[in-house]
Amino acid sequence: MIPRIIFMITIMCGLLSSAQQQQAYLDQPQAEPVNETVKHDESASPDIPRTTKPISIPQDYGITLSAVIKNEFWRVMNGGNRKGSEHLLNADLTATADLSKLAGLSDAAFFIHFLGNNGNSISNDVGDIQMVSNIEGYKTFKLYQCWFEQSFPSVDLSFLVGVFDLNAEFYVTPSSALFLNGSHGVGIDLGQTGLNGPSVFPNTALAMRLRYAPEGKISYSAAVFDGRPGAPDNCNSFDLTLNGDDGYFLIGEAAYVQSGSLKCAAGVWYYTGSFADVCAVDGLEQYFERKDNAGAYLLFDRSLYTEPDEQGGGLNIFTRFGITNDHVNLIRSHFGAGLTYKGPFDGRDEDEIGYAFAYASFGSDFQKLSSFHGESMASFEAAHEVTYRGKLTPWLAVQYNVQYIVNPSASMDVNDVVVNGLRIEISL
Repeated sequence: MIPRIIFMITIMCGLLSSAQQQQAYLDQPQAEPVNETVKHDESASPDIPRTTKPISIPQDYGITLSAVIKNEFWRVMNGGNRKGSEHLLNADLTATADLSKLAGLSDAAFFIHFLGNNGNSISNDVGDIQMVSNIEGYKTFKLYQCWFEQSFPSVDLSFLVGVFDLNAEFYVTPSSALFLNGSHGVGIDLGQTGLNGPSVFPNTALAMRLRYAPEGKISYSAAVFDGRPGAPDNCNSFDLTLNGDDGYFLIGEAAYVQSGSLKCAAGVWYYTGSFADVCAVDGLEQYFERKDNAGAYLLFDRSLYTEPDEQGGGLNIFTRFGITNDHVNLIRSHFGAGLTYKGPFDGRDEDEIGYAFAYASFGSDFQKLSSFHGESMASFEAAHEVTYRGKLTPWLAVQYNVQYIVNPSASMDVNDVVVNGLRIEISL
């Protein structure tokens, strides 16, 4: 652990050193960039730090540092595999460099992200498939993201290359970021797929992304990722070797966004690699592989009511639907929906309260396979979630969460679950 921390500090010091070397250049009068570099939606994914007051080096240097530490304390109250308590811990350390200020490279940005996790699991106790907590992962401390982005404002294009979490930009409903269940980040329809998952928490892959935004409210994004994120045999590392046998993951999304009030989006994705047929894995059918691992999703997020004279306060609704090929995946489709309210009480303008529902429908091939093995299985898993997030200080938030899981992992042998938890989030 200590060598990794030393390595991280060395990287940060290197960035600071580079900034100092540019000081003479920055002291000269310069025209401000016409457009800012593309900003990424930090509410998109649980692994993307949700900060409100990041540590900032003086703006002349163009570097912003951030640290977010999340502690969660969970307890299974009833049902599931077993009653018990778990402590989950996740840390995100990031640095963002505005290269127009740091190196004189207009409309360019560099981002680096280190991830740490204690590896504890609450879903082992619950027995669910959608994951009660969106910070549950394996024990690790590693480089999680590292990418360069160049924007071309004159032609409405931006290009990104590097190790990248797709859920930072794709399959995002901003209002669902309040909730802790994993299916409200990237839907379980997509999250279940791939040789080691798609490029989302806790495994990321080398990627290239192109975005075209001809009008301020409309954008088209497309990306290609390595088909096998991370290094399955080493949780503390990642493999940047592109192996043709793994194939590639392709995704595209079209979105219409009115800042703070409306988002509508549709996306499609496809793996170029081959995947075993679900029914062929356990001998129900003769083993064979398919090349049709693909899916699509729809997103809707809207403000229903805005508090007078209050920035961002009010009632919001979101819905999500995703579908995939159940011949190669256990889950056929996912539906999610929820309501959130920011500023529910006088004097608590930054607090948030909400209810969300996540529904995973298992595919016909999985049900056929379960019947073949004599197992009694339901056709779905559903998660009801109620949560309240209190912003106590600019750097401290406390969030209470309770979930009711129906048919955990579609098993009829596991009782429905009531689980509650407390998240303590420190943002520096």
